[in-house]
Amino acid sequence: MSRIVLDLKINGVDVSQHEFVLRINGSTVSHETSVASIMHPSPQGSFITFIHDEIQRMLSNHRARSAEIHKSVLSQFRQYLGAETDIAFDEVTSTVIKRFEEHLQARGLSLNTISFNMRVLRSCYNRGVHQYQLADRQPFKHVFTGIEQTDKRALDIEAIKLIRQCEPASYDDRFARDMFLFSFFTRGMSFVDMAYLKRDSIKNGNLYYKRHKTGQSITVKWERCMQEIVDRYSERGTCYLLPIIHTCNGKERNQYRGMQHKVNSCLKRVAALCGLETNLTMYVARHSWAQAANSLNQPLELISYGMGHTSTKTTKIYLHSISMSQIDQLNTTVLQEVEAL
Repeated sequence: MSRIVLDLKINGVDVSQHEFVLRINGSTVSHETSVASIMHPSPQGSFITFIHDEIQRMLSNHRARSAEIHKSVLSQFRQYLGAETDIAFDEVTSTVIKRFEEHLQARGLSLNTISFNMRVLRSCYNRGVHQYQLADRQPFKHVFTGIEQTDKRALDIEAIKLIRQCEPASYDDRFARDMFLFSFFTRGMSFVDMAYLKRDSIKNGNLYYKRHKTGQSITVKWERCMQEIVDRYSERGTCYLLPIIHTCNGKERNQYRGMQHKVNSCLKRVAALCGLETNLTMYVARHSWAQAANSLNQPLELISYGMGHTSTKTTKIYLHSISMSQIDQLNTTVLQEVEAL
């Protein structure tokens, strides 16, 4: 380890053997102080600064979505602390985190949303503890960081048929319906992946793309129903397959997110037109494809692969409510057999 050797003279007098206190960048320096500790001081004084640095690192690595998520969580944490309040690593205690959880509950956030915030904050805390070899106080051990099983409200095949047959009056609602159907037709493709599809993504009768979420390569057989939707929205002057992103100006992400919000809003009117009592969103299309495949008794592994999941565990979450209804039906069948005796 490099050491700082001090050879000090004041007014020509050697004071090296005298006791003194030297500070560099606010840190006390002694004969045992390493160069590394001065040039790269511990973030012990600021957990907030450490998260800011993490956000900048993500941006420099072109991880815009991760940076946005961390900015959002940091903003909520600072709102809880007080906008001008800072907090050191050793002040991040289980009491502070538990009260932050209660703060988010009071704002009406769902359990899964609160858990997501906690996991992001915990990840930053753990990285800082590891990077700077700090004492781990395990401040997140008393808050919920799991995933609550929720009803995904997937639609059955009959409901999908209703959506396909309906004819909304406005262009925006028809476009929203078609984007929902396109997602369903392509095995539940996510909206972000749809947005970035290029015209040359279709080759030799297949659609090729990489999932933005995982980077996994996906191949989908190109069907006539998909081509019909593309033909309705064939837009010149852009390299994209669907008119979700219109301009290549470095703000493509803002364009697709704005369009996603608009489409989800329009889908509420589409659901009402079809007489569906569900909160229809683009995400429902993905769950609906999983349910449709499951209802046809397709193997879980096959459904998982078709959706681009890296684990069947994720697929099981999608099919959780479906499995329960199937078990109920099985029980009814058993009871009917018993009564027949």
